Amino acid sequence: MDEKRIYTLEELGKILKLSALTLRRAVKAGKINVIRLGSGPKAQMRVTSAELDRILAGGMETTAPAPAQPEKPLPETDTKPITKNKKPKGS
Repeated sequence: MDEKRIYTLEELGKILKLSALTLRRAVKAGKINVIRLGSGPKAQMRVTSAELDRILAGGMETTAPAPAQPEKPLPETDTKPITKNKKPKGS
């Protein structure tokens, strides 16, 4: 694909002859990278033409490269073991 374009899952489904539900499952499994518009489970998803090219070249069986995300430092936590206070029997 020469021109840069962004597709909805429905448009991508028509190109690949797959249902939008199948594509959503592939997104959830990490096989397709998407751009999410908004947050939460109902956020709209878009797929770039570069991702479509990757799918056409290698299929969805190849794992999609993870999008670059800045690393966040892990919060420091108290690492004391949890113990139960036991009362001696017979008291």
